[in-house]
Amino acid sequence: MIKRFHKPNVIRNIANNYLSQIQKLAKDIRNARGTFFIGAGTAAYAALAGTYIFSKIAKKHVNTL
Repeated sequence: MIKRFHKPNVIRNIANNYLSQIQKLAKDIRNARGTFFIGAGTAAYAALAGTYIFSKIAKKHVNTL
């Protein structure tokens, strides 16, 4: 049987299994002097979208390269 992953389950699993790492990353970003999202090709478009979302949620300026 193939186990299918649906977005709510994937997000819940990430939150449950990686909470301490997520909290550490959030603290590092809060204390950073600047934040950069870097991508090439299609990943550059994802970085641009992430920049917008991240800056709205975190209320911090984000640069995209």
